[in-house]
Amino acid sequence: RPREAARNSGAAAGAAAGGENVKLLKNLRKVIDMFGKKIIPCVKVINGKTAEGPVYCGQRGAGDPVGCAAAYARAGADGVMFLDVSARGEGVAEVVRRAAAELGVPVVAGCAGSPRELRELREAGAGGVVLGDAAVRNPGLVREAAEIFGRGGVTVAICAQRRGEGYWEVCTEGGAKAERMDAYGWALAAEWLGAGELLLVSMERGGRVKPCDADFVKLIAPAVGVPVACACGAADCRELYGLLSCGMASSVVSSTLFRRSETSILTLKRFLSTMGLSVNGAEELLCGDVSAEAPELRLCAEA
Repeated sequence: RPREAARNSGAAAGAAAGGENVKLLKNLRKVIDMFGKKIIPCVKVINGKTAEGPVYCGQRGAGDPVGCAAAYARAGADGVMFLDVSARGEGVAEVVRRAAAELGVPVVAGCAGSPRELRELREAGAGGVVLGDAAVRNPGLVREAAEIFGRGGVTVAICAQRRGEGYWEVCTEGGAKAERMDAYGWALAAEWLGAGELLLVSMERGGRVKPCDADFVKLIAPAVGVPVACACGAADCRELYGLLSCGMASSVVSSTLFRRSETSILTLKRFLSTMGLSVNGAEELLCGDVSAEAPELRLCAEA
């Protein structure tokens, strides 16, 4: 019933928006995009340790999530997301506390779903929170998070699988459980409930995250007035450029893309900037030879 209410409220919110409000929201998103596209690496955490990490983090980063995050920050990340893969929230607050004290970039964290955990993350120094399955189970949690972090600090992750032309079904538990819930309606509802950003995740039927489907982004982004981020598994720069161009996505979130040293954040930003996209921190990017840093980016640029 909460999910049905969320879907109905989302549809009602979309209908009530009206032409003028829709124009206002789209203009607001354009203003947000003027600050540049963002690249956000995700560090997966389990029991306070990294579930996986970049090869080039060095010994400290091998099992230390803050060490991995520090390496990403040095590489040019616009922020770092910590995701508890156990979905129990154990040890994440302490990781966030250390990261907020050491890093010079915004820190956000996934939340298992209790209001107590939301407050703990806020007190630990998290600038924002990401709600996934917890928000599907309890849509009211989005409102509670907005009261604690402010609207701009709440991201709702929408994991979905394509079920037909123009229809995406929300799924939870890593893609294992289909919720019989329209992703489009849930996106509208999440915004109405107080989400300041939506994170779109394309799931394969086996539960593996794949590069975000451009059709999914094109379906959701024009319908909402908040920034839309896309989660990407392994992807090349051309796919990322396609997702970020045409104003579709405001940022890319990935836990796998930057674990290989040959695909550095800074190099990717330089490539996107040379392709004409406004990239966060662009004034610092255009000194240096992109092609010398990563052969695959040189091939993309030539293509």
